[in-house]
Amino acid sequence: MNVDIAYLKDYPQHLPLVAQWIFNEWGHLNPGASLEKAKAKLSAHLNKDTLPITFIALENNQPVGTCSLRINDGIRQELTPWLGSLYVSPTVRGRGLGEKLIESVINKARNMGYPKLYLFAFDPTLPNWYQKLGWQGMGMDKLNGYPVSVMEKTL
Repeated sequence: MNVDIAYLKDYPQHLPLVAQWIFNEWGHLNPGASLEKAKAKLSAHLNKDTLPITFIALENNQPVGTCSLRINDGIRQELTPWLGSLYVSPTVRGRGLGEKLIESVINKARNMGYPKLYLFAFDPTLPNWYQKLGWQGMGMDKLNGYPVSVMEKTL
């Protein structure tokens, strides 16, 4: 697998596809969400040195995954930054791409001087996977009325 992790800022032509992935995966969990709103929100992520930042995974120059580093992800406003919108195309899942995207976000947060990183997961099976990657559970919360598992990782 020859996959490169890059800033979405360097490949803005892929923003519509990344927004489509995010909207398709989580849009139903956010009242009032639309593809146009997802595109507009993602446009604010076209950064390299200030949050929010979105990374994309490219295999043979084609996008196959994404992950973001955000100031906040909608809950626990006192905590920052957050890893969010980890998505890997179903055609390439199971090849370690999620871990590679997470590592890019962790490295960026660490290089920016953050001592910890946070995330939440809607899927109740995901905390076990994140724990294997060194994340610790912080408990449950709710986002838009849906339960989420909140986790942290010391950088």
